[in-house]
Amino acid sequence: MLILPHPDDECRAAGAILAAKRAGHRVVLATMTGGEEGEIHHLPEERVRPQLRAYRRREWNASCNALGVDRRLMLPYRDSGMWGATGNDHEESLLSARLDHAARRICDLIIDEHPDVLVCDAENGTYGHPDHESTHDIVHRALHLLPPGRRPAKAYHHVIDRAQLNSVVDDYCTAHPGAPRPALEMAGQPRDLITTELHLTDEDLHLKWMSLGAYVTQNPANLSDALHYWFMRLGDREQYQLFDNRLGIDPTGLTPCRETDLFTGIVPLPPALSRRRRWLGPEAQGPAIP
Repeated sequence: MLILPHPDDECRAAGAILAAKRAGHRVVLATMTGGEEGEIHHLPEERVRPQLRAYRRREWNASCNALGVDRRLMLPYRDSGMWGATGNDHEESLLSARLDHAARRICDLIIDEHPDVLVCDAENGTYGHPDHESTHDIVHRALHLLPPGRRPAKAYHHVIDRAQLNSVVDDYCTAHPGAPRPALEMAGQPRDLITTELHLTDEDLHLKWMSLGAYVTQNPANLSDALHYWFMRLGDREQYQLFDNRLGIDPTGLTPCRETDLFTGIVPLPPALSRRRRWLGPEAQGPAIP
């Protein structure tokens, strides 16, 4: 199960989704907002902005289809935008949501699905976006509210290797002298705190690129230039940080990046004994939680 803030955030965890699918696991994605504050390209801003959630939902569905997500849910919160944006104060924004109320929603979803592995954002939201930070807080509160025996076997933060990210930024700025340098020096996590690194196959990369490309109204016209450069430098590896588990694993023993599979140590139930497989089936999409 992945609990992420915006449509398109599933793209950065595509390797985890595809690896889980290959191993026969059911994949559930809960997206907290509709991406209402996202960028708009190729279409008139004044026409699209009021209905951007509907555009993003269609693109999000196409992305999920490319990755093979079994169940996807878009929760009713609104994208808050970056810190200082007017969207921060919107009454329906994720940033304005009551922590315990939002956490109860996620708690109910975890109880309903009873996932073996859960993925959410790290405390710094990878790069400091308020919705990423809020999602982290909501998921951690939900885990605290779960009744005994309902915690996932393993819970991870999605992270990025800070040194690797800054190396790519340096190389990109050297190759593009006129490009502004992104303020990412404190984004990501130090490598010695990262427990898990997934290596994507060529087929994984193809599907990840298809997932990213599904967001037609968000991707700029020069997607094949700047974004493709970042994708090719960072896209073939994904990093995760184990922060909670019921298996008695000491996360410090897995650093740096000694684990290569999020499901290591988990013995899957036969399909006949799996509650969700038995009565729901892999094709169910499920309604958004009210």
